[in-house]
Amino acid sequence: MLLPRRPVEVELGSERLHIQKEIRCDGSVGPGLPDLIVFNPDLNPTQINYSLRIKPGQSLHISHDEPNQEHLFRKPREAFRRNFYLDYEGENLVFRDPISELGTFITLLEEDIEQSPIVARRQQAIDKIIALYGGPLKTMSRHQALDTLQQVNSLLKNDAFRPKDANGTAGGLLRLPAHVTPVVIGDLHANIDNLLKILSENAFIWALEKKSAVLVFLGDLVQPDSEPYDEMDSSVLMMDFLFKLKLHFPDGIFFLRGNHDSFAVEASKDLVPQGVLWRKRLEQLRGTEYCEKMAHFYDLSPVIALSENFVACHAGPPFNRIDMSQVVNIRSFPDVLHDLMWNRVRRRGYPSGYTASDVRRFRKSLNLAKELPFLVGHTPYSDTGTVWCDVAGIRHHHILYSAKKGESAIFIRVNGQMVPQLYAAEPLLEWVNKRAEKNSPGSKAIRS
Repeated sequence: MLLPRRPVEVELGSERLHIQKEIRCDGSVGPGLPDLIVFNPDLNPTQINYSLRIKPGQSLHISHDEPNQEHLFRKPREAFRRNFYLDYEGENLVFRDPISELGTFITLLEEDIEQSPIVARRQQAIDKIIALYGGPLKTMSRHQALDTLQQVNSLLKNDAFRPKDANGTAGGLLRLPAHVTPVVIGDLHANIDNLLKILSENAFIWALEKKSAVLVFLGDLVQPDSEPYDEMDSSVLMMDFLFKLKLHFPDGIFFLRGNHDSFAVEASKDLVPQGVLWRKRLEQLRGTEYCEKMAHFYDLSPVIALSENFVACHAGPPFNRIDMSQVVNIRSFPDVLHDLMWNRVRRRGYPSGYTASDVRRFRKSLNLAKELPFLVGHTPYSDTGTVWCDVAGIRHHHILYSAKKGESAIFIRVNGQMVPQLYAAEPLLEWVNKRAEKNSPGSKAIRS
């Protein structure tokens, strides 16, 4: 069939899937052929669920051999019996069911995609974000920014889920309890559009409000990874927004430290000294005291996140054996801190990087199961994609990156497993601010 404007329902016995065009938060379709979103309408939309994305030219095969598809269904075996295929060929969708006697049914639904529950929930999430920030997402005043940062630093000293170091301050380890659902977000590099996209998807905002989920950022929150590399105002806004999130969800937002979360000369991109420029811009806008408090924020941040479902750091494992005491007291071990923030996986053209043996030693030294997923950011493994699994042939070693302009990747826990979730990029900041201004006192009610 021709690519329909309305959603398509696929009935696989007692299981259902909905397939529809990717619709932006403002109800529009992006340029070119859109991605298709595949999700189960029978799963609870107020909980964090798994969905699939199909790009033009790709195919979907519902099969137990395909990774993570069991998380789409309540009874996966019922769906997998059909061996169902969907080919996204240009503007055509081709449905195939080699085992037709089992009965697979395709229905074109009546609802308009622009009025779908997905769009409505995303807009509700955006409205919550606007409300918690207090209006349009714009940089704070000098006084408000300093006050907010000081409050965040006070929180970090006694951060939840972080064992205290020898000085009685929350240490370098973030140990998440089993009852919260982890959502792991890779490097953002000041790409606030991608952050807004992630926060408005799934049920993340509602889960944060219920204290049933935590967002773990893998570092490199600031300093752009695309030109112009010396532009720092987006980084200022990124930190203002993230600090507000931390104050609103103190037990739900956590930042691991990355190499670009720094004023260091070594924090650079294509010979542009981004760390130096970052401090210079903050001093211009906020003054020396603010820069000192920001440096203290970096020093207070954890470096490793650990739960029963994953272990994560920004860059990679240290080259030497470590123990949990060193992680907790990371401020006393600058060499270990440097490795966790800077190490890169070995690959062609980078022979000095870490290898499978370094990952094995890291797991063993911290007494971690060899199957525990190890999540890192820092190093996009190729020019295409945003998530790379079992990187460099190292089992259960995954790299994710959330800063790409075309797509961002995160990991979520579903049914006790950490699975990658991809989101297409979307220009959101301008639209969000226009929506916020419409909802400001004295304005008309919000319109989509």
